[in-house]
Amino acid sequence: MLTTVNRLNQLRDSTLTIRRQIEGHALYREITTVMDLRLFMQVHVFAVWDFMSLLKALQHCLTSVSVPWVPSPYPNSCRLINEIVLGEESDNYEDGHLSHFEVYLEAMREAGADTGPIKRLIGKLQQGVTLAEALSGSDVPEEARVFIGSTFDTIRLDKPHITAAAFTFGREDLIPAMFREIVHDLRYGFEGLAVFEYYLERHIEVDGENHGPMALRMLEDLCADDDNRWAEATNAAKSALEARLRMWDAIVDRVVHASDRLSHRFQPRLCGLKAGRRGERVLDIATGTGVVARLAARRVTPGGTVTGLDLNEGMLNAARRLPLPPGLAIDWRQGSALAPPFPDGAFDVVLGQ
Repeated sequence: MLTTVNRLNQLRDSTLTIRRQIEGHALYREITTVMDLRLFMQVHVFAVWDFMSLLKALQHCLTSVSVPWVPSPYPNSCRLINEIVLGEESDNYEDGHLSHFEVYLEAMREAGADTGPIKRLIGKLQQGVTLAEALSGSDVPEEARVFIGSTFDTIRLDKPHITAAAFTFGREDLIPAMFREIVHDLRYGFEGLAVFEYYLERHIEVDGENHGPMALRMLEDLCADDDNRWAEATNAAKSALEARLRMWDAIVDRVVHASDRLSHRFQPRLCGLKAGRRGERVLDIATGTGVVARLAARRVTPGGTVTGLDLNEGMLNAARRLPLPPGLAIDWRQGSALAPPFPDGAFDVVLGQ
């Protein structure tokens, strides 16, 4: 007779192929500019949000939240899920406590990503609008809408072992390896994104060392020796991973198409840091604090112009405060790289760090 550990290993083995697809996904290589990161965050934030609903659905069915109180039928899982909720919903942050979702919103603001769509969705839900109505009447990205739908399809089944399998293999158990790829690139490619790096590192620490193992123990507890439950848990784990893979594919398409649209509009030469010659008009998109813009200014002066474009006014203010060598000038402008506030053909060269 198979032990629960053996069954858990079988489940993990059955999802190995799709896990490897996600862990080695092209998405991590495509996030090469601040603009790419913003596009990623503007979709991924919805997965961060609906994770909390998956978590609370587990807490609802594994603990007693009714009054008068009665004991939980799952005492071991009850303890595990309450510990996970404590960390996810009210983690230590600076001098107080925040949910990981709220930390993610802070990271988006720091990066200059648009938090409007997720805030509008939550605002509608706070007004009592149903989730279906809130999603249909908002500007939620389509890939996020599909992902949320998959999550809530799982929740509506109201089977603790199925929800736990999606939670464990589609979220908690997957996150450390998945986010380690992004953190690795982040350290070498970006500056000034301390909150996002903190969020990623915190997930690697908490999920890898605590919440991930807890979730595995919870799934063992809920499935026990029931063959049918293990089979349903396996299918739920695969479905959760497939939903993640579809969302990652869609975000890559979004990032690549955004880059293609920008390239087509200005017809720039593809270039690196050596691009730009005297007299040329250069646009540096997602300029941040202006590292690339300053390099370009040295090359196009005299006679050329450099414009640094960024959605984040805080980044631009930092760029303005940094001194320029004598004779160099850069026009710092606020705006989106997806809809640049310039006429077609305004630049000879478009750069992005």
